[in-house]
Amino acid sequence: MDDSRKTTETPSNFSELLLKDQYTPDEAAYLLGMDDQVIQQAVHRGTLKARMIGNDIFQIDRGDLVEWLESR
Repeated sequence: MDDSRKTTETPSNFSELLLKDQYTPDEAAYLLGMDDQVIQQAVHRGTLKARMIGNDIFQIDRGDLVEWLESR
């Protein structure tokens, strides 16, 4: 996977991400190898549950992310 997607907030490896219970959209996208726009669009369409502050996606629960993946 391309490491250029990592941000200062993204954990350095998959093991760290897999231990988390909630993800930012960037973390979810990095973990799944997707563009962050895919995650954001799914949230704004209502197909992926997330906690939001205004129009900004705050966090996505691991269970909701797994459920979304299974439904695709």
